[in-house]
Amino acid sequence: MKITIIGTGRLAYSLIPNLKNAGFDVLQLIGRSKEKVENYANIFHIPFFSTKIEELHIDTQVVILCVSDTSISEIAPFLAEKNKIIFHTSGSIDMEVLAAVGEDIGVLYPLQIFTTDKIVPLEEVPFFYQGKGKAVEIAKIIAEKLSHQSFLADSATRLKVHLGAVIACNFSNFLFRSAQEMLPENMSFNIYEALMREHIEKVFAFLPQNTQTGPAIRGDKTTIDKHLDLLENKPEMRDLYKQISHLINPDVI
Repeated sequence: MKITIIGTGRLAYSLIPNLKNAGFDVLQLIGRSKEKVENYANIFHIPFFSTKIEELHIDTQVVILCVSDTSISEIAPFLAEKNKIIFHTSGSIDMEVLAAVGEDIGVLYPLQIFTTDKIVPLEEVPFFYQGKGKAVEIAKIIAEKLSHQSFLADSATRLKVHLGAVIACNFSNFLFRSAQEMLPENMSFNIYEALMREHIEKVFAFLPQNTQTGPAIRGDKTTIDKHLDLLENKPEMRDLYKQISHLINPDVI
């Protein structure tokens, strides 16, 4: 299966070597930055590369868009009538955004965060796939070869999963950052590492509804009041503390 990747961001940096390791032929890379395209092509030994979608290689069978959500609809019209199977990789964008391309469209959404210049193994990363026409079976093949966890999921299901990912990962990172900002000067955020590792282990062993701890679940109003006093000069964080505490235990605030 000959694949062209469009995009040179963090996802592409991990997806390309994982595809190659799974036995797929990454034939071509297309991206806006000539420097990044050439760099990725050299790193991953991709024989054809370009900065123009119009130069899509004739032998390409599958095109995977590793681009921002807003770019998907902009790129799709350029792939119309190419007679290729086209996938996007977004969790929050409907598959039909690719409708201008034709019938053979789909989605390959890996539930993971990706880092610049770091190859993330995908074997344990959940893959959510969807397709129309020829893309259905191809999506299944690619997802199952890349990951031990693959799920057929429509756009509504993916959006729910994506929302959960934002709350669990992106929002929690904001809270980590807020916790760091509240530490005394010269104290490292690493003091929370053992605490957080223990918590994450318990969350996945016993599920979140069974692992809630802290003053709110205990109904410890004395500690909550002390915390709110400390947040007197941070009104937005103070309100957030109260709102989350109320959601954990409506009787406490």
